[in-house]
Amino acid sequence: MTKQFENKQQISNDLIVYQGLYYKFINEQIKQQSIFRQHKNCSYAYLNYGKCPQYIYDAFTTDGQYSLKVDLFFHRTNFTYDSFEPEGQIRLRKNWDFYFFAKSAIQARKNDLINISIVYNSFNDSLLTITPGQQFIFHLLKLIFFLNRLTNLSSVNYLSCMGNQYKEPYDPRCREWYQNALQHPGNQFFKPYQDFFTHTTIMTASARIDDPLGNNISIISVDFIIANLINNLFARQDQSSNFDTHSVLFHQDQNTVYYHPNWNANERTIVSWQNLEFNNSDYDLNEYSKFTMLVQNSKDYSLTGQYDIESYVNVTQFFQFWTKNQIPYMSLIYPLQIVSPQNVWNQTMVSKQVLMVAKVREDISGIFKIINLTHDTNYKVILFVETSIVLAIIIILTLHFAAILQYQVEIPLEKLTVFINQNTDQFRDQNNSKEKQYQKIYQTDMSNKSLNYDLKKQIKLSKRKSNNQENLSLKIDKSPNIKNQISTNFQLLTNKTFQLNNEEVRFDNIRQNKCDNIKFKNKQEELFKQESYQEKYNSSSMQNRTEKDQSVFRLENLNEERQISYFNIEQKAQMAETSQYLKLKNKLQFEKLNQILNNNDQKNNYKISDQPQKVNLEEDLDPMFLEMQIIKDTFYQLQSVISFKKNDIQQYSKIKNMEENQDEGRCILHYAFAYKLFRQLKNNFGVALSSLNLGYFCYKKNDFVEALIYYESAMIHCIIDMGFSSIHEFMSQWKQSSIQYCKSQEAINQKLTIICTSLILSSLTIKEVIHNKNDLLGNKNVFKIFFSNFQVQKNQLKLALFYAQTVLNIAQQLILLNKTILSDEIIIIIETNYLEIIHDFAPVEEVEMMIQNLEQKIEKKKYLQVKLLDSQLNQFSTQAVSPFKKFSDKNLDQKNVTPKKELLREFEKNNFEKLLLILSGKLNFFNGINKEGL
Repeated sequence: MTKQFENKQQISNDLIVYQGLYYKFINEQIKQQSIFRQHKNCSYAYLNYGKCPQYIYDAFTTDGQYSLKVDLFFHRTNFTYDSFEPEGQIRLRKNWDFYFFAKSAIQARKNDLINISIVYNSFNDSLLTITPGQQFIFHLLKLIFFLNRLTNLSSVNYLSCMGNQYKEPYDPRCREWYQNALQHPGNQFFKPYQDFFTHTTIMTASARIDDPLGNNISIISVDFIIANLINNLFARQDQSSNFDTHSVLFHQDQNTVYYHPNWNANERTIVSWQNLEFNNSDYDLNEYSKFTMLVQNSKDYSLTGQYDIESYVNVTQFFQFWTKNQIPYMSLIYPLQIVSPQNVWNQTMVSKQVLMVAKVREDISGIFKIINLTHDTNYKVILFVETSIVLAIIIILTLHFAAILQYQVEIPLEKLTVFINQNTDQFRDQNNSKEKQYQKIYQTDMSNKSLNYDLKKQIKLSKRKSNNQENLSLKIDKSPNIKNQISTNFQLLTNKTFQLNNEEVRFDNIRQNKCDNIKFKNKQEELFKQESYQEKYNSSSMQNRTEKDQSVFRLENLNEERQISYFNIEQKAQMAETSQYLKLKNKLQFEKLNQILNNNDQKNNYKISDQPQKVNLEEDLDPMFLEMQIIKDTFYQLQSVISFKKNDIQQYSKIKNMEENQDEGRCILHYAFAYKLFRQLKNNFGVALSSLNLGYFCYKKNDFVEALIYYESAMIHCIIDMGFSSIHEFMSQWKQSSIQYCKSQEAINQKLTIICTSLILSSLTIKEVIHNKNDLLGNKNVFKIFFSNFQVQKNQLKLALFYAQTVLNIAQQLILLNKTILSDEIIIIIETNYLEIIHDFAPVEEVEMMIQNLEQKIEKKKYLQVKLLDSQLNQFSTQAVSPFKKFSDKNLDQKNVTPKKELLREFEKNNFEKLLLILSGKLNFFNGINKEGL
């Protein structure tokens, strides 16, 4: 509303400026242009009939708005500039020069909420000079087009207030805005009316221009439009309003509407607010009359009342409460006023109402009147009871929410925290105990090695002692110098005896260490029993079965180690029975060791008793809503991961002294559990790795169907983990080199390794099954899948060929990218496998060319191996002929330098060299087949 008032006041101020500026023009108080300046002008009469010069029409059509070089005028009798008397011509030129300010105002106001459409000056001899704006010219050209087709101008409404002797039907002196401004001083905002030319509803602001004596000179007028006000203010407010709320802009004269949501401005009709408000409804006449009366009362109060809108003082009379179709509504009306002086010579300010703004919305105050408690005490009681019930419900819900937070959020989270801490501590303690156990085992192995060495040396010493005694007796009997020989041999015997005593003392220390190890292992067996008992309550049924098997297997191995240890100790004790002192010393040491271990048992039992109670997720947690159930499931998965990691650590301690079948079965069980766990966790990489290992074990057992399933599963899960849906999509992106390496190069390399390995093993499995058919005829499952008919066998070979071709493409692309994921040996194996499969499909010439290329690669690899051997031999020869020190074969063996024969022997044992020989043989075989085919 403030913006509307400011725009109206600006137009009023423009009119005041026009008055003073025009008076200065006609009194030549402002320097004017030369009288010889040629104005490009034309009258509206000639403009309508097409008699104006062509540049007049060009200015309107090309510029799109009124040109600054064109000046128009209207007169009922004079249609050209030359038809005027000299005084009239001077008046025209002064008006045209004066319009520079009007044209500037039109341009300055075009983006305002209320902008100027036309500025014109009217005189009492029917002269009207005008500077039209863009909107006026647009409608004027349409009017010209219409008038050019009229044969009878009498069809246009003829204005005859000054007589009917004129040819032109229009006369500004007959218009209401002219007569209103002539009769009233100050700026006059006339009521909305239909324009004579454009037939649109417009509004005019007019003012008298008088001389100092009060004689009227002319009437200056401004037509303004409010399209921007409607589109940018009222329409936007109505679109975002609720409760059937809308705005209304109207004039106080007959409540003529300027804006209403139900009014179509294109109809160019003058409609009152009350007719438009009740037009689309079956209203009651009393409702219509009441609404009209309330609006009129508010308008009268705006003229006579004492109020201040900005301070919100005495404004209740501007509210209206009425009904439409028995639905209550309320509206608020505010007047828009402007203040202006009467004229340039009389500065007495006059206040005028221009427009009125209204806001209408549905009345919802009846909802609050229902609980009006000022007239009845019973309502107070009802309200008190209702308030008490609502408060009680709020309190109960608050307590219930607090209980949920306590028992379903806080306590479960605490239990989960204790659970994860216990598993973490147990996992860390197990790691520490395993590290200590590995250290003890390592020390035991070292002591066993030293013990075996000492035992061997002791046996040698005892043999030498017996030999020395025999030699001594012989020397005594035979030697002529018995005394010297006795003394010499006695010294030797004394030295040997001293060395033997030293060895016995060393054996005593070794025996003590071995006893310590036996006690430690017995203690470790008890700790393993406690761990297996505690882990029983922390794992699922499958995990419990796995850990139970592992515990039994652990105890069996410990018993075997203990029996072996006891056996070794018994042998050592029999050899040390000759010394009573050593036995007594060992007994004391055993007693001391038992005392230390008993103290450790008490400390460990005390620590176990001090541990917090174990948390059982299944019994202690009962989630009542989805979020906590998700958290519980997540911790179940975490528990499975921790248990899997513990099993992974424990299995390495049992590999030693384990038979091959037991090791293989344990690995299958381990990877099967990992496969199930990673599938639950939706970890594609873990599933792929587990599938690859399970496929390998199935292949070893000749279960080729299961092996192929696991290999393909490993490949597919890796491809899905890399973001592809199939092997074909992966290869298309791979050929375009659009796979990103920079983000996680190590992870992508691992996945590529699994994919390549799976493809190689899948291809090899299919190839081996089909090529070794006679060895597998007893396996009905394999025979049914691979050998049911020739077409199935051919399809399987094509599948193997596709796998081989795919892995070969990957290897070639890796070479182009300088990626060393696959070694040269693996690439040669891939190419050989591909050659063996494609031999049944490709032409003979192509196979022969591939064989030659592969032979060249193998020969090149052989050459590199021989060159490496030569370099090692050259290095050996350089060291052997060194001028500083020459080595014999014996010295070379002592210095751990590999002699030439050993290097040759190692080269012959090289696995890759054997592989090259095998591949060369296969190539020769294929060459023979090709020659026979030719």
